Amino acid sequence: MGRRRRKVIKRVQRKIPSFFTCPSCGNKSIRIVLDKDHREAIVRCGNCGINAKLGISKLSEQVDAYGKFIDMYYSAKR
Repeated sequence: MGRRRRKVIKRVQRKIPSFFTCPSCGNKSIRIVLDKDHREAIVRCGNCGINAKLGISKLSEQVDAYGKFIDMYYSAKR
């Protein structure tokens, strides 16, 4: 008699996106360039042209810079 084989469930790793949604125009057209040596991130929208320079730490990723940008955008809008 043979043994019963177990089913292996593989979890799909989600990737961090390279384009983000613009809060101004609503399109997925924000691109973030990180300069970890100078500790700054450049956030630009390819559609409406909104841009910003943000200070980051050496451990920050694109998602962290996007979160700072969104916070800055909505706090300035008030």
